[in-house]
Amino acid sequence: MQVEKDCGGYVLVVDDEGELAEMMGAWVRSTGYEVVVKEDPREALLAVKQKKLEGVHLCAVLSDYNMPNMMGSELIDGILAESPGTKVAFVTGSNGQLLEDFAAKHQVLVIEKPDIFQPVIRFVEELRRNCKGV
Repeated sequence: MQVEKDCGGYVLVVDDEGELAEMMGAWVRSTGYEVVVKEDPREALLAVKQKKLEGVHLCAVLSDYNMPNMMGSELIDGILAESPGTKVAFVTGSNGQLLEDFAAKHQVLVIEKPDIFQPVIRFVEELRRNCKGV
């Protein structure tokens, strides 16, 4: 399955658990999207800024919420400042009112670990449907 040309761009996957980040990246890549995988949210934000300078569109972000160095909410605030309208999903084992409030305010999907394969694939399929205007 290939991404339609007008969908262009990439999906960013961020999780401090490297194996999980790579696994999610592989799932997304298998649908035809270009994927950037980062374990450190600071590096992820730098990558978004660099890709923006290169003229590469950020389609979506799959990110953990509770990470060292920067919380997922801080990362997403930074990403949305660079790329407003980007679709976001937190893939997390965390919960609580702060997460719920942030997710509601920014229309962020919350995918709860550990059963994440199907929800991640549905998130990516929804990106594709919206892109094609279906």
